[in-house]
Amino acid sequence: MNVLEDVYGDLLQMFDTDIIHMGGDEVVLQCWNESEEVKSWMSENNYPGFTENDFLRLWGEKFQSSAASALRKANGGASKPMMLWASHLTGPGALTQYLNPDDYIIQVWENMTIEQNKEHLKHILKNGFKIIMSNVEASYLDCGYGHWLGPPEKLNWCAPYKSWQAFYENDFLNITLNLTAGEIDPEVVKDLVLGGESIIWTETVHNQSLEGKVWPRSAAAAERYWSNPKGRWLEVEWRITHQTERMAQFGIRTDAIRPEWCRQNPALCYLIGFTSTYEM
Repeated sequence: MNVLEDVYGDLLQMFDTDIIHMGGDEVVLQCWNESEEVKSWMSENNYPGFTENDFLRLWGEKFQSSAASALRKANGGASKPMMLWASHLTGPGALTQYLNPDDYIIQVWENMTIEQNKEHLKHILKNGFKIIMSNVEASYLDCGYGHWLGPPEKLNWCAPYKSWQAFYENDFLNITLNLTAGEIDPEVVKDLVLGGESIIWTETVHNQSLEGKVWPRSAAAAERYWSNPKGRWLEVEWRITHQTERMAQFGIRTDAIRPEWCRQNPALCYLIGFTSTYEM
C-alpha cells in the first residue's frame, strides 16, 4: 500500500484529473487460492475458508478499501471519485457490500447482447451506481486483428473487427433505458449514465499502427458520445468520409473507410439494390 500510495501521488501530480481509475479488471481469484502467503494471511485474520466469497471479501474489505485509503492519503486526505471495471466485485452479493455508489463509478465492458451481462448492468444501475459504457460489441478498437497468444479461432475473444458503423450506432443510453424500463425512472437512468469510452488495448498495437486503429472509428464514436444522434450510419457516411479526408490532410494516419473514387462520387458507390433495401 505504501508503493500504491506513491503511485497515486505521482498520478495526481502528473494529471489534473477529477477521477482516478482503480482498475479491477481480470482479477484471477484462482491465483490467490494458489498463494500460500495469501491463504496464510486469511487464516490468521478470520477469513473462514478459501471460497470465491472469501476471496471477494478479501478483495473488497482488504485490498479495495486499503487502496481507496491510499488514494485519499496521496490526495492530502481529500476524497476523489474512483472508477472500477465491472467485475465479480460489482456483481450480486458483493457490489453493495464492499462499494459505495457515492465513491465509485463503474466502467461496463461486457457484451450487452448477452442476457447475463444485461442483468449485471441492471444490478449496477438499480443500486445507484454511475456508469461509463464501453460495451465490447461496439467500443473495442483492437478486436478482430488476431491474438498474440495463439490461434485466433480459439483466443481472439472479441472478434470480429468492430466497424465505424457499429461504433456510431452504439446507443448505450437507449440500451440502458430499454433495459430498466418500468423498473427505474428514466430520468434517474439518464443521470447515472455518464457517457461512453472507446477502448484500445495495446498487446498488438505499436506507434506505427495506433492511429489507423483509432481513427476514424473514434470520430464516429465521438458523435455518439457527445450528441447521441437519432439517425443511422447511412445518414452520416458522407460526413465521416470527409472527416477522414481532413484528418489525413492534417497528417493523422487514419484508416480509410471508402475508396477515393467513392468519396468523389458518393451516390454511385453502393451495391445494386443496397440502398433500396436498407432500413432507415
